[in-house]
Amino acid sequence: MFSNSRPLEVIVIIVLAVIASMTGEFVTFIMLGLILLQLHNIQRTIKQSNDKNTSEEGSDV
Repeated sequence: MFSNSRPLEVIVIIVLAVIASMTGEFVTFIMLGLILLQLHNIQRTIKQSNDKNTSEEGSDV
């Protein structure tokens, strides 16, 4: 999520869970979590693709 920092991810999730429980917005919490997971997956895929393309360009030289 945030530059591969697991402790920070856990803290953010806990804070969001506390806020969701206080406001009663559990569905919003779940949807926000799913959106964040998908954005993280997209970012990881783009990074892997970029690394692969960079290494292929370097081998052509």
